[in-house]
Amino acid sequence: MVPKPDLIISLVADPETIHARKAELSVAEIELRIGRARELESFGFDVVQVSAEAPLPNVIEQVAIATIRSLKS
Repeated sequence: MVPKPDLIISLVADPETIHARKAELSVAEIELRIGRARELESFGFDVVQVSAEAPLPNVIEQVAIATIRSLKS
């Protein structure tokens, strides 16, 4: 058994955009993984979605903010 994580950060973007960056996954596999990540919230996980289409410094900032908020709660 694995303990429930305090926070899950899901980087989201258009599946085609993700495929362009991570070509080893098919668009269908990327769509499946995005769907599974969205389902985690319904199981009681704390999921924060961050747009991976934003510039990298913005993505890093949003992840850092989510992490700090999780640590404070």
